[in-house]
Amino acid sequence: MQPTPTSNAGPSVRLRLATIILLGAVVRLVFLGARSFWGDEIVSVKLAADTWHAFTYWILRREANMALYYLLLRGWVRLGDSETWVRLLSAIFGILTIPALYLLARRLQGERAACIAALLAATSACLVQFSQDGRSYSMLMLLVVVSYYYFVRLLHEESPWPGALYVIVSACALYTHFFAALIICSQIVSLAWLPPKQLPWRRLAASYVALAISAVPIAIYILRNDVGQLYWVQPTTFSEVAKLFVFFAGASKAVAAVLAVISLSVCGIAVARFGPELRSRGDHSWRFALVLTWTLAPALLTILLSLHKPVFVHRYLLISLPGYLLLIALGLERLKGKVLAAMMTAFVALSAVSIVQGYFRPIEDWRGAVSYVLKNWQPGDALLTYIPYGSNNFNFYGRRILGTKQDPPFAYIDGSKPPAQIESVSAPRTWLILYPSPHVAELAPAFESVFAARYEREQRTEFKGISVLLFSSLRPPTSPHPTESAPHR
Repeated sequence: MQPTPTSNAGPSVRLRLATIILLGAVVRLVFLGARSFWGDEIVSVKLAADTWHAFTYWILRREANMALYYLLLRGWVRLGDSETWVRLLSAIFGILTIPALYLLARRLQGERAACIAALLAATSACLVQFSQDGRSYSMLMLLVVVSYYYFVRLLHEESPWPGALYVIVSACALYTHFFAALIICSQIVSLAWLPPKQLPWRRLAASYVALAISAVPIAIYILRNDVGQLYWVQPTTFSEVAKLFVFFAGASKAVAAVLAVISLSVCGIAVARFGPELRSRGDHSWRFALVLTWTLAPALLTILLSLHKPVFVHRYLLISLPGYLLLIALGLERLKGKVLAAMMTAFVALSAVSIVQGYFRPIEDWRGAVSYVLKNWQPGDALLTYIPYGSNNFNFYGRRILGTKQDPPFAYIDGSKPPAQIESVSAPRTWLILYPSPHVAELAPAFESVFAARYEREQRTEFKGISVLLFSSLRPPTSPHPTESAPHR
């Protein structure tokens, strides 16, 4: 197979790319600490700051899915663990994704499509959101793009280095998130559009044998440690599948819905232009098939897996987002002049609305909720956080706000017990923190009923993803003996 032709970028192209990267950097770096950590980010920070013994235990027993990210974060939090600093690591990965996608798109489809793809990546509200999230997703998307880059080079170059780098990057992606395996499957599926005689079978075989060996620890972990990590995932529905493209469009649902419709329409232009070529095999048809399978195959494979066990989670499918942006770029590339300018303006403007809204819209406002409780706390108060492990999130911010290593001084109620077993609570006031997201809190109403029966007053304050209830004024205890009736005369 002949090497993929690429043109040398002139000064104007380099300036354009630099401007796009700068724009992407700015929107990712501003307001990094504006939002509270949400529950999963708190898990990241706690794991990274824990002892090596505890860290190793959790990675080997429960949290291996993002092991490589956690390992990098361990070194990162040695220099600080504020919201801004923790998320800066993700922001760096997000910024690097822009030139990585540009290089891949230029190798596949040329300069024009590459610049459009880079601008879409720079201003994607979804990419910006996860570039400001203390989880592995931004790192994962960068590794996925680089994996595709070296996959293309592996197929077109005789040198062994692209194959070696493809294996290394793809293995790193697997240890950043297990769903990266679906990307490798998508790459293999795309090979169906290349004539068998053009395939470098030896290099491919060597690469996939090396990848299989590198994935053995992951396979052993999955087989031995299925301890209900995904018990909260609901059965896959058509509605959830349709919402995936709204999720890809950005944080604001109303604006994202409009942008999703426009995006899918533009993808339709790309399919109309390149789709007929998929009927034949060849390098030209494969280039489009690679982008199309990248966009669709992970979701389709996840739906099939969900027939056995529900695993369809929107953020897990971020592995497809760069490919989806590249597919949109191929559709926009077909437009000319003012039409293209108008469409690009619409994409950037609608994305900007979602980006700005997302800066100050936490997934779960633990910082605000805990600050409110501690501001209104009184000695002798009791506290129950439901779901039980939400108490870790409360104490995480409680220690930060109080500036101490000790948990806030509440009488903690064990939320793992059934509601009927906590009716003897007798604190003057009790705080109930309801944290149903992202799981289903079936017993939350029962806990509310228990405390409502014990106290005369209830005050409810809502924070994003969290409800804070304060119960006060204990009711008099009910006498265990029946009241005697008056004597008959």
